[in-house]
Amino acid sequence: MWNHLVRFTVPVMVYLASVKGRAKYYAIKEVRKDLIVSKNKLQYVKNEFQVLKQIDSVFFPKFYAAFTNEKYLMFVMENVEGGTMRQLLTRQGRLDIYEAKFYAAELFVGICYLHDNNIAHRDLKCENLLLTADGHLKICDFGLAKPNMAENTLCTGYCGTLLMLAPEVLQGLAYTRSTDWYAFGLILTEMLIGRSPMFLGDRKCTKQFIIEKPFDKLLLPEMPFFAKNLANKLVTDRRKRLKPEQIANDQFFAGTDWNDVRLQLIPPPFGRNELIQETSALIRGQGNEVDIISESKQNLFEEFDYNAPGEFQ
Repeated sequence: MWNHLVRFTVPVMVYLASVKGRAKYYAIKEVRKDLIVSKNKLQYVKNEFQVLKQIDSVFFPKFYAAFTNEKYLMFVMENVEGGTMRQLLTRQGRLDIYEAKFYAAELFVGICYLHDNNIAHRDLKCENLLLTADGHLKICDFGLAKPNMAENTLCTGYCGTLLMLAPEVLQGLAYTRSTDWYAFGLILTEMLIGRSPMFLGDRKCTKQFIIEKPFDKLLLPEMPFFAKNLANKLVTDRRKRLKPEQIANDQFFAGTDWNDVRLQLIPPPFGRNELIQETSALIRGQGNEVDIISESKQNLFEEFDYNAPGEFQ
C-alpha cells in the first residue's frame, strides 16, 4: 500500500548514537540544510523545533538537543525502542478490541495535550505512533505541526498523508485542528481492521472517495459496533465532528479511567518481548551528495542551538 505525502518532504536520516561512556542510546534526526533552503521548508522546521521545545509529556519522545554543522540540522531525541504502530499491525494483522481501546485512549490523551497547548499535529498516522519497550504509545514527527492553533483558529496548507486527510484539506478549504480528530477516527479503524478504509489503489480515485463517500456508509463487518459508531462521528463532515469531551464520554470508551490513562497505570497489551526492535531497524534515510549552503544562508539556522536542562551538562 502506498502512503503518499501530498506535500514534497525534505528527506531525513534517523540513526542511533550514544555519548561516550554511557550505555544510553539517542535517536538523531538529521535533516539536510541545502534541501530545507532549496525547497523553502525552513518555516516547517522552525515550527517543529518550537513544538519539540514546548511539549513535555510521557506521550511524546523527549527532546534533548538541537545543533548544526555545515551540512545538517540535527535533533537529538529519546530512543523509543518498541517500533511503530504500523510495524505492530504488520505483525499482528489487526488488534482486538481491548488492544485498540488501550492505544486509542493513550492517543486521545496525547492529542488532547497537543490541543491544550494550541498545537495541531496535522500528520497523525500509524507510522507516527511509536511504542515504548513497555508497550506505551508516543506520538512523534512534528514536521507538519502547526503551533498557535486555538480551537477555532483556521489554517491552510495542502499537507499530510493522503489516506489520512480530512475532506476540507483535500478541497483546499481553511481548516481547524479538528482534522487531528478525523485522523484519530481513521487510526482507530485501521487498528481494528488492519488496513486503511480509504485505500483504493489509485490516488485520484482515493481523493474523490474521501471527499464524496460518507464513512458511515462503509461496510466494515470486522469492526465492532461501538468502535464503528465512534469512527462514524469523527470521519465525517467537520461541522458534525465530535469534540474531545464527547469522544471521552463515548460508549466506546465506557469504563475508561482517564486519570489512569494519563498516568500510564493501565498495563499495556504488548510488552517487552513482543515489541523490542533491533537497533538497525531504526536506521533509515538517504545518503545522497549534500551541498554546502552559503554563509548568509547558514545564518538562517543560528536559532537551532538547544540543550535540555540536565541531559548533557
